[in-house]
Amino acid sequence: MKSHLMLLLAVVWAIPTAAKADERWSASAEALVMSAPALPGVVLGGMAEGRLSLSPTVHLTLQLGGGSASDSNETWDISQTHLLALAGAGVSRTLGRARLSADLLGGALIISELDQRHQIQRLTEANIPDRQQSSLAAGPLLAIELGIDLELFQRWFVRLSGGPQATWLSVDGARRLHAGVFTGLGVTHAF
Repeated sequence: MKSHLMLLLAVVWAIPTAAKADERWSASAEALVMSAPALPGVVLGGMAEGRLSLSPTVHLTLQLGGGSASDSNETWDISQTHLLALAGAGVSRTLGRARLSADLLGGALIISELDQRHQIQRLTEANIPDRQQSSLAAGPLLAIELGIDLELFQRWFVRLSGGPQATWLSVDGARRLHAGVFTGLGVTHAF
């Protein structure tokens, strides 16, 4: 499987293309779905991306995003807010109306969590303590992003991206590595 992927990448990068040299900058907005590192399930949110082309094949990338995840157990309703910032470099290749890219990204993930006991209003009226608790976790985030931008019309693209990610967070009092995946769907405009 790995050798097939390497062969495909070699063929794609060997095919000559007419790179658009005047498209130095691009900006993307994407709906984001990623594995939740501290809860079962997924984080739903959004991502903004800026990209600077250094050459027809090499670029720098900056991504800022956020999302939310929730869960519950016998005692608590759990709500999390995820904020992330990533920077990195990558390679891209234009094939007709499509642009393929691969990026290596690194940055930070911050998770704010609010836990409220079930029936919070009744507990508040009864003046019962410890009705809610909050916590904050932060850690490094690494990702490999594979993407395809398909040009719809003059410098406007639909974008599909995704790949593996890994973060190192303190969860339940212990630091642990969480590996997961992410995917995004959005639009890109080249400047």
